[in-house]
Amino acid sequence: MSQLKRSEFVKNVLTLLTGTALGQVIALVLSVIVTRIYDPEMFASLEHFAMFIGILGVIAGGKYEAAIMLPKTEEEAKHLLALTLRIGLFSGIGLTAVFFLLSDGIGNLIGNEDIKPYLWLVGPTVFFFVVRTAMGYWFSRQKNYKPASAAKVFFSAVSEPLKIGAGAAGIKPGGLIYGVVGGHLVAASFLWWRFKQQVADGFKGVTKAQRAEQGKVFSDYPRYSILGSLLNRLAQWLHIALFGLLFGEAGLIAVGFMGLSRRIVLAPMNMLATSFSQVYFQRLTEIPDGSQLRSFYLTSLKRFSVFALFVIAVIWILPDQTTTWIFGEEWDGVMRYLRILVFWFACNFAVASLGFVLHRIRKQKQMLGLDAFHFFIVLSGLLIAYYSGLDAFGALTYFVIAKVIYFIVNVIVTLQLLKKEA
Repeated sequence: MSQLKRSEFVKNVLTLLTGTALGQVIALVLSVIVTRIYDPEMFASLEHFAMFIGILGVIAGGKYEAAIMLPKTEEEAKHLLALTLRIGLFSGIGLTAVFFLLSDGIGNLIGNEDIKPYLWLVGPTVFFFVVRTAMGYWFSRQKNYKPASAAKVFFSAVSEPLKIGAGAAGIKPGGLIYGVVGGHLVAASFLWWRFKQQVADGFKGVTKAQRAEQGKVFSDYPRYSILGSLLNRLAQWLHIALFGLLFGEAGLIAVGFMGLSRRIVLAPMNMLATSFSQVYFQRLTEIPDGSQLRSFYLTSLKRFSVFALFVIAVIWILPDQTTTWIFGEEWDGVMRYLRILVFWFACNFAVASLGFVLHRIRKQKQMLGLDAFHFFIVLSGLLIAYYSGLDAFGALTYFVIAKVIYFIVNVIVTLQLLKKEA
């Protein structure tokens, strides 16, 4: 039986990896064209937009999406899914209004004038993000990973050509943002269509009382996880928010360099990690024993760490001009940034994707503490670098050191909590 479960686990991971790999191949191949149409400062607008989606998207559904795999019955899970999407819809509407009305102030705050006309699109895109995430958990609950895999392919297949087409038409930097919005829209629509195929009546008959009941059962998710997720995401994107403000035009160019680094290394690694974690979380729900959970976590951590070390080694042996040869002359110098960023990317890949184990043992309070520490140490690193008179690259180095310290602490705390569960 154990061998059968392992075989099924590997099969499910490979199903998601297929879509991930295909989506990433499309994105990476077409990025050779995209980077020749848009310069690094334009990529700063893409990074700022991605920052808003990355921060707001994970809290816009009330964090209930992370609990969709936990209810005992399908009906209860459907009620929780309905609640998540409803919260996501209202969040999206509210964010659209806020970013439309405050676009000038927000653009000035992050030191980026060019992004102002496109900020109202944050709201709709956040809603599409919530749909994608929640539906992903719904299908993972049923061990049906093909829809999520296909959605990743659709995202890249729509997003990258839109960027190229809009850029060729002279829509800059808006084309980069329209590509992201279009990708999320198509991927979310596809998952909704697959859900309707599976559940013909959709949410018909789901009452307010049923949604509220599930909301109450899993109330610890919004109570603790919203603030924790917000702090965690702020820590992840803080450098993008501050570099333009603190370092001016040089900071925006650095943001563009970091954006390309994220696109060609972190994004593929995150996609791989996400593919694993969706199956991993479902598998965790089937492990009742605390010692087995700890063993499974350690085994997965070791395997991920080996791959992460391999990625670090590859990046460090690549020639200095690698990104210039591939992406064009304007991207000269990216390898210098990438060689520092890869330590964060590697730790994020090895540790963050396994964090679902703390959801499994319902340690929301401890997760909030870890997220608060994450935000504090990253902000401290950036401010110390700035007030020490360092340039953007020096600040980036301090930022990455802070990230590595956080991930080490995260592993230590997680192992201790799992030990208590054993």
